[in-house]
Amino acid sequence: MINVFTLLGLCIFAGVTLLKDKILISLKNLIGFQRSTDQNALVGCFLPLVLLTYLAGASSLHAQEQSGNWNAFGDYTFSNGTTADVSGIGFTDGNFENLTVWSESLANDISLENVYTPDECRTFSFTSGGVPKAQTNPVIHIDRIGGLIDGVANAANITLSGTDVVTGNALTWTRLSGTVDFAVTPTTATDQSAIDGTANTTGTSGDDMETTASGSVRIDGTTATFQLCFPIIGPSGNDGIEFILFADPSDPELSVVKETTTIPSFAGQTLDYTFTVTNSGNAAASGLNITDSKCATVINLDSGDLNGNAFLEPTETWIYSCTSIPVTPLEVLAGEVVNTVTVQYDDPTGNAEPDAQTTLTTPIVPVVLVAQDDTIPSIAGLVGGSSTVSVLDNDSVNGASVH
Repeated sequence: MINVFTLLGLCIFAGVTLLKDKILISLKNLIGFQRSTDQNALVGCFLPLVLLTYLAGASSLHAQEQSGNWNAFGDYTFSNGTTADVSGIGFTDGNFENLTVWSESLANDISLENVYTPDECRTFSFTSGGVPKAQTNPVIHIDRIGGLIDGVANAANITLSGTDVVTGNALTWTRLSGTVDFAVTPTTATDQSAIDGTANTTGTSGDDMETTASGSVRIDGTTATFQLCFPIIGPSGNDGIEFILFADPSDPELSVVKETTTIPSFAGQTLDYTFTVTNSGNAAASGLNITDSKCATVINLDSGDLNGNAFLEPTETWIYSCTSIPVTPLEVLAGEVVNTVTVQYDDPTGNAEPDAQTTLTTPIVPVVLVAQDDTIPSIAGLVGGSSTVSVLDNDSVNGASVH
């Protein structure tokens, strides 16, 4: 696939060629007015460049990042500042086997290696700046589960435990790919050949039922910590296993739109505001606090929390409302009401995220009364006579009939 820089070079070459031929191209022509064949070619060059640049930027907003060289204490810090820590000791750098069984291309990549004893458990934690930092759908790639010890099939039955910080449910995982003997349930992963007793090699991976098992699982949910335990299937022995982690920090990204259908006209009038809050991030937002100095009443959440968990999910839209304080004489003189709404919120583990803000300017439309047919008829008689007239007949206010 051609990359952005290659395409940019081609575009520059095309532009230089056109200038050499003394073809003057205006911006007007480039966007579609009376373009020559050469100009069409140049536009065809730059439009894909713009699209590729946009897509490259969009795809970089949130993506799983691969772990690399871990230290001897079982720590690795990703480029985004998140640190993954695995409890315990005995860690060394390993390398995945030269296979293509994982959901990513990981053949020979650096891994975290350790030998796990029967029923041993290790806790995997994610932090940023020294505080817990949830990750969205972290992926665990595993190499070399099981093998043969003293002629008997033996393997760890890796079990997952932990809690989704948003739903409160127990964590589960999904098999993404793996060798034919990479057996996965919602909370376990193991070497099927150890269960069947068909393993016939020690410590060698392969996509068959005789060698050790390898594969990829995705933890489905949002978590800052989970635990893997290693009960051993077999009569004795330990199991040397390697891991590569892919992680993506859980970062909600809220935006707010403020609206009113009220048309203010005079001092003392109030406005009814609605606030629409959406989440374009990769995780739910917690601890929402919405403030607006123009609101005289409490800002109410009218709708949107579909599951009632107090987290603004990326699939939800929350609607708030309030009634404003009265319009002031100074605002009438200025001809508008200007104010800003601010939404403060946290990520799923309680870390503050940048505020979402928007400013609404509402024009004040003065009352304009246009009078028509307001001649009062003569009174019938000098004494006791009477006559009535509606001064609003045929009149209008701001162009709308009032009678």
